[in-house]
Amino acid sequence: VYVLLEESTTGLAVPVQASTSVLRAGKGQRLLRGHVDRGRIAYGIEALFIGRGAAPETSLAGAVARVQLHPDGSASVLGLLKDGKPITFRSRNRSL
Repeated sequence: VYVLLEESTTGLAVPVQASTSVLRAGKGQRLLRGHVDRGRIAYGIEALFIGRGAAPETSLAGAVARVQLHPDGSASVLGLLKDGKPITFRSRNRSL
């Protein structure tokens, strides 16, 4: 499954076309490639893993993912943003 993304006026990438066939990205567009996994479309950016015991320093409500798109259409989550600023995570002190 291929999704053609285009940067919006807000700076966020938004989908403009999807297809089961490879799409060609035009100027200002990028291609995101997904695959069907147990009846769902997976893009490899469904989860963000953080260190054990880490907690966000702010609420995640309204957060967006900062994603790197690779030339082959795959993607990686680089972090989370809220109001255009990176969300940081801090370790919680835990005693046993």
